[in-house]
Amino acid sequence: MKILLVQSFLGRDDLDDLKVYPLGLVRLASCITNHDVQICDLNLYKDPQAALEKEILEYQPDLIGVSLRNIDNQDRINSEFYYKYFVEIIQKIKEVGPELPLVVGGMGFSLFAHEIMKDCDAIDFGVYLEAEETFPELLNNLENPESVKGIYYRKNGAVEFTGRRKIKEIDSLEPVRRDYIDMSLYPSRVTSIGVESKRGCSFNCIYCNYPFLSGNRIRLRKPEKVIDEIEEMVKKYGINKFIFVDPIFNFPEDHASEICSEIIKRGLNVKWGVYMDIRYASLNFLLLARSSGYTDFIFSPDGLTDNSLKSLKKGITENDIKTIYRLFKTNEKLKDAFVVFDLLLNPPAQDLRGLMKTLWFYIMANLSLRGRGRVTVNWIRIEPGTEIHKIAIASGAMKENDSLLPKTLKDLQNTFYSHPSLKKLDAFIIFFVKTVKAIKKYISLLLMKKD
Repeated sequence: MKILLVQSFLGRDDLDDLKVYPLGLVRLASCITNHDVQICDLNLYKDPQAALEKEILEYQPDLIGVSLRNIDNQDRINSEFYYKYFVEIIQKIKEVGPELPLVVGGMGFSLFAHEIMKDCDAIDFGVYLEAEETFPELLNNLENPESVKGIYYRKNGAVEFTGRRKIKEIDSLEPVRRDYIDMSLYPSRVTSIGVESKRGCSFNCIYCNYPFLSGNRIRLRKPEKVIDEIEEMVKKYGINKFIFVDPIFNFPEDHASEICSEIIKRGLNVKWGVYMDIRYASLNFLLLARSSGYTDFIFSPDGLTDNSLKSLKKGITENDIKTIYRLFKTNEKLKDAFVVFDLLLNPPAQDLRGLMKTLWFYIMANLSLRGRGRVTVNWIRIEPGTEIHKIAIASGAMKENDSLLPKTLKDLQNTFYSHPSLKKLDAFIIFFVKTVKAIKKYISLLLMKKD
């Protein structure tokens, strides 16, 4: 068959941040060995609907698969609601090729699989969680989907599910073929191109969906295979900037160290970034990572005070955060790296004093790191299968039957968690953060004009 894999549109054609190489679809395509496959990333086009129609009419696929990576951007202040564009894309596909089987998957879909299947009756099949084994098997069993584990399908007007599939070790999958889509079409920055060194997360952060989406057992790739992939990107495709898409890169630390050492050993001139856990960010490891080309150090402590950190189950203290922060300000070998700290403003156990400390750190650290780092603030986006969802219901912040899959941008606002005792301050906090962001933007424009 001829298979067209589509990366769902994220709604803005003027933002480079949304032009992210579709690693998930490329890895899936690499596992489809007995069919012809073509990938279409709608985020590369100014008119995605026209691009999609042209792709369907010219390629004439026998089946279309759509990846829904994100429902929204999880930003309460500058919210972007991607799900509505996904629905429009589904409608367009059925308009252009009404007879074509339509399969949907991706992380965003898997979080709300049954609800989306009921919401969009144009979808014929849904692939739940990891697709590299499930999707190719479905292609060979379209008339008998109930025989394939990990599939949502329709029977007599009802949505049925075949049950969960056992997850695979990553190195047992086919190697990634990067030639399915041109990497040069994506912005030349660290966060555009993804590389995967592991899957799964064994931590227990109360808001995180990674243990649900990829399991709570960490599945490591062999470091030499990871570096083989990077070396091919550099030497064959001229790509030397990338980000590791792992939930946490530096755990286990010895695995991450092997990858860094192998980059140095092979003499690869690369620049890369990852999300790191502060607990495993020893000075020796940070310096090793920096020597191997690590330029964007991204930490997500989420809380700042001991109370909020404990409630989030982060396993660190306020002093741990400040130690790492000072390290990047004072160590000569780290002072030229870009460092990011992501914080949550109103998590469980937050009190007024903790909120004020967080806002103060947000201002002062952004001033101190200007030009070589930043601190971001946000609220928890409540998602299915997370402990924060149960906390929100128990505390009265959300009702048990409230949907976490919004239908409108306004509905999206109701899926962010605010500690009930501080909820009355929401309007002030939002105004404060917007004001700080506006001042930062104004200062940046002034500096650009000066340069």
